[in-house]
Amino acid sequence: MTGGARLRQAAGALLLILSLPAPAATLLLDVRLDPQARLLEGDAQFDPPTPDFLLGARFSPEPPAAWRRLGDDGQPLPPVADTDAAAAGAAADIVYRWRRLDGARIARMRYSGRLDPLPAAADARSVLDARSPVADPAGSWLPAASRWFPARDDEPFLYRLRLSLPGTQRGLVPGELLSAVSADGRWQAEFVAELPLEGLDLFAGPYQIEERRLARAEGGEPLLIRSWFTGAVEGLGAGYREAAAGYLDGYAQRFGAYPLSGYSIVSSPLPTGFAVPGITYLGESVLRLPFIRTTSLRHEVLHAWWGNGVRPDYARGNWCEGLVTLIADHDGRDEETPQSALALRIDWLRDLAALGPEADYPLRAFTSRRHGADQIVGYRKGAYVFLMLRERIGAAAFDAALRELWRRWRGRTADWAVLQTLFEQASGQRLGEWLAQWLDRTGLPAPQLALAEASREAGGWRLRLRLTQPGQPWQLTLPVVIDTEDGAQSELTLALARPSDEFVTALAVRPVAVRLDPQARTARRLEAAELPPILRQLQIASGVQVLLGGKPEDWPQTLAGLGRWLDRPANGDGHGPRIVVGPAAQIDAWLATQRLTRPEQVTGGSAQAWAMIDAAGQPLLLLSAADDTDAAPLVEKLAHHGRYGWLTLAADGSVAGRGQWPAPQRAVPVRISGVP
Repeated sequence: MTGGARLRQAAGALLLILSLPAPAATLLLDVRLDPQARLLEGDAQFDPPTPDFLLGARFSPEPPAAWRRLGDDGQPLPPVADTDAAAAGAAADIVYRWRRLDGARIARMRYSGRLDPLPAAADARSVLDARSPVADPAGSWLPAASRWFPARDDEPFLYRLRLSLPGTQRGLVPGELLSAVSADGRWQAEFVAELPLEGLDLFAGPYQIEERRLARAEGGEPLLIRSWFTGAVEGLGAGYREAAAGYLDGYAQRFGAYPLSGYSIVSSPLPTGFAVPGITYLGESVLRLPFIRTTSLRHEVLHAWWGNGVRPDYARGNWCEGLVTLIADHDGRDEETPQSALALRIDWLRDLAALGPEADYPLRAFTSRRHGADQIVGYRKGAYVFLMLRERIGAAAFDAALRELWRRWRGRTADWAVLQTLFEQASGQRLGEWLAQWLDRTGLPAPQLALAEASREAGGWRLRLRLTQPGQPWQLTLPVVIDTEDGAQSELTLALARPSDEFVTALAVRPVAVRLDPQARTARRLEAAELPPILRQLQIASGVQVLLGGKPEDWPQTLAGLGRWLDRPANGDGHGPRIVVGPAAQIDAWLATQRLTRPEQVTGGSAQAWAMIDAAGQPLLLLSAADDTDAAPLVEKLAHHGRYGWLTLAADGSVAGRGQWPAPQRAVPVRISGVP
């Protein structure tokens, strides 16, 4: 391991240090980027001068003979000429420490390095995992984690950056845009840090820059909202700027003032999406989707408060993704219709049920999304914990705690303990044992209705319920709905904490059935009858076997896509989960050997995917397509359709149909005392 193991973090995760004393270090950067040649040249000045600095492996000071590379132990490494620069550059998280040979403190240095081309085929996960600086006339991205800029250890720094790009290329970094001019065939812009940072992402492309001004609720200079879009997404900028303005204004009024002078939405040729301070970077293919303005954009804007404004202590657990998923994704759905939010909660429960013990881990151990299992634990389970917390202490106390979090911890690192203290202070409740179980235990509670018995009594009915919890019990607040013979419903909220809890309630009308948490307000393991198979079950499973209708060389793109999609290599022995790939006739013949048939929903189109359960209870994924050309686009769609039970594609590769298998909610009949 060489010099920058400390830099292993999600791409673009810039760290703001707002309320700490301003650091002494200032970095002045002149950067020339040539996307066609994939060349970066920089001139850096350090104020005050530094004895050494860190730089990514593919970049080196000039002239090389005047510099010494050091290893983690501080000892000199071989000269640059003795290394394989290409191999070094392939490892994005390798960082070297450099010193002058004469030992003098460094006030100024020049450096350069070659960047990678855009990947020919990639998904969002592989792009973010690679964290490699890429350059192309269609778009360039230099992630902070690649350390394309020289810096002193991981200390926060201020900076002033002049960026030069050829022709119609435009670019940006986090910070305030001071000036931008075109002259002599080049575009030159100057940016200044508004806040100390520990890293810089640089974005460039053939952008058209458009702007909208937003008056701030607290007064002062208006907030500048810009879209940096290429011609490929021409015409979409106004809608995105308007949507971002609404989110920024709403969250500022709810949690506290937005701390920067501007916000930019930037298009990317890569299929990715993430936020850094003041910037949302979204793939062009993603920007075209009509729902992104009300989903992904809202999510990334909220990270200006939770994640970039107040950052999680990754060593003690990343809480921000669960919080943002609740407020942006779930509550956004709830604003549309309560039914839409309920459907999302049920999707989360299905995902959590699909997470096997081998892939599960405590929420406190979640740091960032690298696999499908990470998304289920960190985003979905995390959102459920905050949802249950909000219902436990009330929405007013919940928001009051978050406003205090922003007021006191903006720009600082806050862990779960900080959040617990603030929620306890806002609510007057002690949350220690309740919260600890959700952060430190794996799995989910599985409350079961062991008894639902009613008896006649004067003036009405007496209903007795017994709920049990297998294994170590959880502290739960569980809503229960009672259906009565006149068609009405009665709801109880039960507090569970023991292996077996009993409750008695009086009703005016005869109860006929009891349903556990029909609105899915509590994270629990759904029963088998509530769990139709979904596509994502295979993504996060272990021991998957792939069965092909033909030779592997007949399905190269399909197999490569499955390799990217699956969390673990497909090395099963046939006794566990299976993915079956082949033409329709072969798929149907194989299903017949398993005493299964193709559902009527997955006929027609160029390719079909659906999930099933075999006779042994193991999940199956069927990919039915005439050949590799038709199957490969289907596999690429799986990443965004994992919550569905089936998916079909049209001849042009677009989604023709998708859906979930029905899962009737289980209603337990009430037994009448004395009646067999």
